[in-house]
Amino acid sequence: MALMRASRRLGLLLLAVVFLAVVSSVAGAEDTVAFTIKDARVTESSGLAADPGGNIYWTVNDSGDRGVAYGIGLDGKVQGTLNFHARPQDVEAVAVHGDRLYLADIGDNTGQRSFVRVYFFDHPRANGLTVSYHAYDFRYPDGAHNAESLLVQDSGRLFIVTKGRKAAIYQAPAKPDRRGVNKLQKVGSAPSNVTDGTFLPGGARIALLTYSSVQVMGAITSEVVASASIPDQP
Repeated sequence: MALMRASRRLGLLLLAVVFLAVVSSVAGAEDTVAFTIKDARVTESSGLAADPGGNIYWTVNDSGDRGVAYGIGLDGKVQGTLNFHARPQDVEAVAVHGDRLYLADIGDNTGQRSFVRVYFFDHPRANGLTVSYHAYDFRYPDGAHNAESLLVQDSGRLFIVTKGRKAAIYQAPAKPDRRGVNKLQKVGSAPSNVTDGTFLPGGARIALLTYSSVQVMGAITSEVVASASIPDQP
C-alpha cells in the first residue's frame, strides 16, 4: 500500500498545475508533468504546496522521517531543507498560507491516535538550519481517523479531510489553542481516498485530489460541482 501510494504521489506532483486548470475548466485539465523529484532524500513525497514568496514548493516524506521539510525548486531539485526538533508520526499534508508553512501530522493508518498535530512555521526558509516550531493539536469528535489532506481557508482557518470510505471534512476552531487539544467539528462529507486538497480562489469551492480524480465541491454545501478523471501515474 505504501509503495502504491508513493508511486501515485510522485507521479502526481503536477497537483498545483491540475488545480489551476480546474479553476478555468475541469474537463480540459491536462496531465502535464511540471517536474519530477529525483532526490534520494525524498523517498515518499507526501504532500506538496507552492510557496510563492520563496519561488519553491515544499514537500515532506511520509512516516518515518525526522522533523524536516524539503524546498523543491521549479526544476524539481531540492534547494534546501527546513529542520525542526520533533519526531512526527505520519506527516501527510503540506500547506502554505501567506508567510506560514503548515506540516500536518495527521496520518493514522491503524486508527489509534488520540489526537493529531499540525506544525507551523512563519517565514520558512529552505536554508538547512534547524528552527523552532509551533503546533496545534486536534481531536476528532467521533473517534480516530486517517487523513492526508489539510485545507487552509483565506481567513487562515484549518480544515482536515479524512480519507476513509466514510470520509468527511472537519473544521478547526477559528483560533486554535496551542496549549491544549482542540476539538474538530464535522462540517461536510467528502469522497473516499482523498490524498490532497486546496481552497480555490475566492474560497467558495475546494478542489480535492483522489487516487483517480480531481473533484471540485462547494465549500459550504459539499456538493460536487465538477470532476475530472486523472490517468494512472508511473
